[in-house]
Amino acid sequence: TEDVALLALQPNVTNRTLRISGEARNMAVLLDFIEAMEREVIFEKAHLVSYKIKQDSPYRPVDFLLTTVWAAKS
Repeated sequence: TEDVALLALQPNVTNRTLRISGEARNMAVLLDFIEAMEREVIFEKAHLVSYKIKQDSPYRPVDFLLTTVWAAKS
């Protein structure tokens, strides 16, 4: 989505986790993004690890870090 910018993806193949850092237009957009990830069949357990609202920006975007587990092939 144009309201979320993914800045880094860090996969861990051993435990099938993915750390995603990025920036969202606002907190509502970020929460919608996490919920959308949960609805995807490939991802499980998407969790917001940390976030920070950029107070120095007039638009106040949200920097975030989240983790998720990708589903194993059956």
